[in-house]
Amino acid sequence: MPVSEIIKKAIVKVDIEDPISRVLGQFAKKNDAAVLVYQKNQYVGIVDKRKFIRLRNDITKMKVRRVTTKVPQLNLGTNFKEAARLLLTADTHFLPVVKHNLVQGVVHIHDVLAKLKIPHVKVSEIIKKPIILNEKDPISKALNILKQKHISRIPVVDNAGKLVGILTETDLLAHYFSFPAWKPGGAGKPGMKSHPAKERNTTKLPVKNEITTLVFTVTEDNTIKQATEIMTNKKIASVIVVDGEIPVGLVTIKDIFRIVTT
Repeated sequence: MPVSEIIKKAIVKVDIEDPISRVLGQFAKKNDAAVLVYQKNQYVGIVDKRKFIRLRNDITKMKVRRVTTKVPQLNLGTNFKEAARLLLTADTHFLPVVKHNLVQGVVHIHDVLAKLKIPHVKVSEIIKKPIILNEKDPISKALNILKQKHISRIPVVDNAGKLVGILTETDLLAHYFSFPAWKPGGAGKPGMKSHPAKERNTTKLPVKNEITTLVFTVTEDNTIKQATEIMTNKKIASVIVVDGEIPVGLVTIKDIFRIVTT
């Protein structure tokens, strides 16, 4: 069946020469904001929020051009399996749907997942060992892991190894890569505050300050279909696999796409 059934037209358009602050503002308003980049009214790429985490430098003076990424394009007749394959190869959670060189809308990763035929196999068959943080580890360590490993979420445990929460790129984006309000400058002129992460120097604080404690889990005996239903219903990109209270693995949407498209 074609992706025309799940296309969404609620998209944000920015110009390639716009300041990055405009994009960050959109992500702050809506977690799954689809931001398309244009140059002289012509579509040239997208902005994915994970790009900011990986830059890890002062972005207050940058323009959208610096974080623009080219991704595969879908057409109205692209089927769900092919859309999943393209989302798997592209490092993004949405893809544009194009007709006659004009963007008709976008397709989000969760909507594709909900349409796929999921094989009846157990989570244990695709589980992968997760990178884990201790709740006392500094936020700077989490930022470095997210950048270097190209992952978007990390389970967090206490000293006993028990799961206490999860740290996501979205959590960090909201607190360390959003632009604060303008402050008055000299002679009543506006003055811009520095990059918040650098100004507050809060990256030395423990990750427990930023974790999400509402965590969705499965066991190795659950089926991939059950994991898929959780991710689809809760609009999350992964579930943590636990043995009792101990995290032993992670299953992501991309993991499920791999088994569906091979």
